[in-house]
This record gives sequence, structure tokens and C-alpha cells, in this order.
Amino acid sequence: VKKVSLMRNCQCPSKPWRASQMSTIFISLLCFPSFLGASIFLSYTIWAIKPSEMCGPFQTFDTIYDSWKVWVLKLEESNPNITWFTWIHQNLFQTSYFLLFIIALLIAVIYFTIEMIKGLRS
Repeated sequence: VKKVSLMRNCQCPSKPWRASQMSTIFISLLCFPSFLGASIFLSYTIWAIKPSEMCGPFQTFDTIYDSWKVWVLKLEESNPNITWFTWIHQNLFQTSYFLLFIIALLIAVIYFTIEMIKGLRS
């Protein structure tokens, strides 16, 4: 009776990607929010929190990011051949447009990836 019931009721899935699709959804639900949370926390720490004035490598700076600015300026003074590096730093990384561009690019890549996966499924 058990064997007959098993043979009649147990069927292979009609869509073979369902198990992997659920795994992908589960991983994306875990990975994306945790990565986003860690990125936001790290960005806030680097750009907004004032370091300790008593000890540590960043005690003379207002933020940790200020140490990067000082390092780039010292690099330009010590080696004038790499002024392109300081130009990139000043024109790309110190403007909010670069961050906006990166976010828009990331959203576009995610959108096209989702559309490509939808097209492959149908």
C-alpha cells in the first residue's frame, strides 16, 4: 500500500529550477540586507564619527576620511608624476555625483539581470 501510494503521489517537479530559485531567493534575502547594513555602518563610521582624541591613528583628524585626504595631498607633493590620481580623487570621490552614478549603475545592472533571468525562464 505504501509503495503504491508513493508511486502515485510522488512526482518530479514540473519546473526543475524551483529548488534552486528558492535557494537564490533565500541567499539574496540574507546577503543583500546584511551587505547593505554593513556598508551603511562602515560608511557612517568613516565619514561621520569623530575619532578618539586621546589615542589611535586618527586622533588629529575630524573624521577617518580626512586622513585619506591628507594622504592624497602628501602623495601629490612627494610624487608630482601622479597628479592624475589626485585629480580623480578630487573630482570623483569628493563629489556626491559619483556616489549617485554608482548607485544608478548598480540598480541598472540589477534590473537588466532580473529581466535577463525572466527572459531565460520563458
